[in-house]
Amino acid sequence: MSTSETVKAATHWTVRINYRLRTASFAMVFIAVGMHYWDRNATPIAWLILALQFLLYPHFAYWRGKRARDQAAAERMNMGIDVILLGIWVAALHFPLWISFALCASVLLNITISWGKKAILLGCTALLGGALLSVAVFGFHVEAETSWKVTTFCIVGLTGYLLALANTAYMVNKQLSSTRKRLTVSEQSLQTTNDTLQRQLNEIRELQAQLSEQVIRDPLTGLYNRRYLETIASRELARCKREAQCLSVLMIDLDHFKRVNDTYGHQGGDEVLKSLAVILQDGTRMTDVACRYGGEEFLLLMPNMPTDVSLMRATQWCVDFSVLEVQSGDAAIRTTLSVGIATYPVHAQTMEELIRCADIALYRAKREGRNRALVFERRMAESATMAANH
Repeated sequence: MSTSETVKAATHWTVRINYRLRTASFAMVFIAVGMHYWDRNATPIAWLILALQFLLYPHFAYWRGKRARDQAAAERMNMGIDVILLGIWVAALHFPLWISFALCASVLLNITISWGKKAILLGCTALLGGALLSVAVFGFHVEAETSWKVTTFCIVGLTGYLLALANTAYMVNKQLSSTRKRLTVSEQSLQTTNDTLQRQLNEIRELQAQLSEQVIRDPLTGLYNRRYLETIASRELARCKREAQCLSVLMIDLDHFKRVNDTYGHQGGDEVLKSLAVILQDGTRMTDVACRYGGEEFLLLMPNMPTDVSLMRATQWCVDFSVLEVQSGDAAIRTTLSVGIATYPVHAQTMEELIRCADIALYRAKREGRNRALVFERRMAESATMAANH
């Protein structure tokens, strides 16, 4: 950015606009008053004062306003001084009609554009104050008539000034309209960007949720995996203890699953696993936790589920699964499952012990012919210990 552009950008808009208007209008006033002076053979001192006021003063006012710390306030003071000085000139010239009208009209229009209608009364008061000051110093005289040349120039000059003001207002409105359009486009672009970012954020959240779900889910069956079980099991048992609720643990195993894999391949075995997962999902509550424990083993945590109710539920699953035909290609696979059940606080106090008791009950269900659900009993643990020793 050039130096001139930097100064322009740093100058308040009222200072820039009023500088142009003040320079043009004061130059026209200089000509009108000069013509009036010429007709009356004014003294050299009067001509000097006229030049200082209407040719040099506008540049001094601009210099003062541009370098002020508060440029808007400085320009308001400049316009106030303009009004007072013009009031002095009107009275000093003995109130020539057309010159007075042109001066008063132009300065009141200028401060009204800059300050609004509230400035009209202030401007009139300042004009009157300046005129009274001049009358107090030079006396009161009235010479309203002006030559036809001065009158014509005042009419033409005032018309030109009004057209200049109208053009300035038009340019300001045009600039404001252009700025509004740019702001509208920027706002729309920003809204589009925000919408895009929001969609991306939602997609990221969905992906995070999916990833979090994938971490705790078994990819084949859709049930929770063993990692999630190890995270939730102890907390679930602690909650049941606090709320004085029972907690049943069901250990489920597919019977002769190796035979299914050997006969129908791993694809057939996978279909059997998925079919059992569907039955478990459909038969559990929102508060239950169904996990694929490993291989063909499944484990269920069932809070606030008494032993007898969990036994009925497991027995029904055994019946339903035994009559189910799982399709794998052209083959219809049928197999059974066995279930071992242990319940807090009846059978154990810790999650490790509950799982061990459910596993012992599952082992007994396998030994007694499979395709059944059994509840843990103390004698099962003693038999398992004896079998292990032998």
